[in-house]
Amino acid sequence: MTGERTVEARAHVPATDRDSEETLRLPFAVVLHLVPGALLLVTVLVLAPPLVERGVPYELIHIAAGLLTIVPFMFGAMLLYGRRKHGRLTLRGVVLFRRPMPLWQYVALFVPMLAFAFAALFATAPVSSFLAGRVFSWLPPYLLPSWEPPVVPTGSLVLLALLAKLAFDGLAFPILEEVYFRGFLLPRMGYLGVFAPAANALLFTAWHLWQPYNWPLIFVLVLLNAYVAWWRRNIYIAMLLHCSANTIGATLALISFFSG
Repeated sequence: MTGERTVEARAHVPATDRDSEETLRLPFAVVLHLVPGALLLVTVLVLAPPLVERGVPYELIHIAAGLLTIVPFMFGAMLLYGRRKHGRLTLRGVVLFRRPMPLWQYVALFVPMLAFAFAALFATAPVSSFLAGRVFSWLPPYLLPSWEPPVVPTGSLVLLALLAKLAFDGLAFPILEEVYFRGFLLPRMGYLGVFAPAANALLFTAWHLWQPYNWPLIFVLVLLNAYVAWWRRNIYIAMLLHCSANTIGATLALISFFSG
């Protein structure tokens, strides 16, 4: 009878909560966090030197590297996990933390989260500047924020890069990253308890190997995102903040291009 009650009780637990009982061992979780960033960095290091000398904007190179590496890796990892669960390539039951929330809760969470993001940006700016100029100055120059291209790209290429940045860095990549890191990996790190979101945020920060000088800002922002997603069992609020923060930066760059 006890076993029957347990099965019956589990039948009334939302699927997202039942599935979050699955785990990825910590070493494997670390690999799945860091490998896509390493692949992207290696691809950038191969593509950037010859292309920037030909006047290709770095933003286009970075986006191309992302399309060649993180997109197939993340989708591939999730599909393979789905095959392990269901015997076929599928995303069913792979992406978790999709519990619905009423609209007012999105607004109530998003507004202070966005305000916090701007405060963190200004608070960590001096640290990022110091790290870029003093600690990570040995990086290839095109990875540093102060870099000036040796060949000035044409206006049409710059516009293409800014539009691509808005579409991919502003929307497509953040959505995929939240699906992968907060919807796929984070729910399966529950054995870390209350430290699971912190570990997820730390590893997500480290996967940005191409911009280590921005690690303080990234960690602070993602720590908030991870804990809110964990608390509400909802990745959509994390997507909203991630996309908004990236889109604002890309939009400001586009406005500067047209006004200049």
